[in-house]
Amino acid sequence: MNELKKKLNRLQGIWYSIEDPSQTVSFDGGKFEGNQVISFDDVAGGSTTFGCKMVLVENGFMRTRHLFVQDLGRDTPHQYIAIDGISYRKTKEPVYGESVGGIYLGMPYQDVAKLYGTPDMIENSSNWPRSFKIGYSKIGLTVRFSFSIVDNITLYSYGDRKLDKSLLNSHNSLDEFKVAYGIEDFHDKWSNSIGNGEYIWFNEYPQSIALSTYAF
Repeated sequence: MNELKKKLNRLQGIWYSIEDPSQTVSFDGGKFEGNQVISFDDVAGGSTTFGCKMVLVENGFMRTRHLFVQDLGRDTPHQYIAIDGISYRKTKEPVYGESVGGIYLGMPYQDVAKLYGTPDMIENSSNWPRSFKIGYSKIGLTVRFSFSIVDNITLYSYGDRKLDKSLLNSHNSLDEFKVAYGIEDFHDKWSNSIGNGEYIWFNEYPQSIALSTYAF
C-alpha cells in the first residue's frame, strides 16, 4: 500500500467543524467530498502529524487544497485536520478527559476568549498555520494553539488555576498526581499519559505543569 492510500485510509469518515459542528466534510475511499484525490504533495512532518497540498479533481479541473493533520489514526479523540484554514475533529461534540479552569484540549480560540477575555500576551509561531500562544499573567496561565485549537495548557505556580478533575496544580506533590491519575510509570522530566490521548508534563515542576496532547 502506497503512502497516499495509507494516509487516506486514516482520514476516512466524517469530520466536524470545530467552530460549527453542523458543517462537515468527508473522506470516502480515495475521494474527498466526492472528488478524487490525486496526490499529497510537498508533505512535511511524519506519518500521523503532517501538512501537505492535497491535489484533487473537482468538476473536471485540478484543484489544490491545503491540508494539515494532527495525531491522525492514533487511538485518541484528539485527532484534528485543517483544510484551507478550517479546523475539524472526528466527533461532533468535543471529547476530552482533563481541563484547566474550563479550558480543554481541542477547544477553539473563540471559546477560550469568551471565558477569559483578551489575553495580555500573544506570541505567534511559524511552525503551523494559526499556531500561537496566549497568556493571562494575573492568573498564571498560558494556552498554546495549533490550527486555532488548544494543544497545550501551562499552569504556573504563582497563579490560582487547577486541573478541574483532580483539583491539583504545581503546589501539590508528585505523589498526589501519581495517585489521582493512576500513573505507574512516572516520568518527572517527560510526559505522563492520563488517558484520552492527554499528557501531563512535569519537566518545569514545581514552577509549572502542563496539560498537552503531545507525548514528545
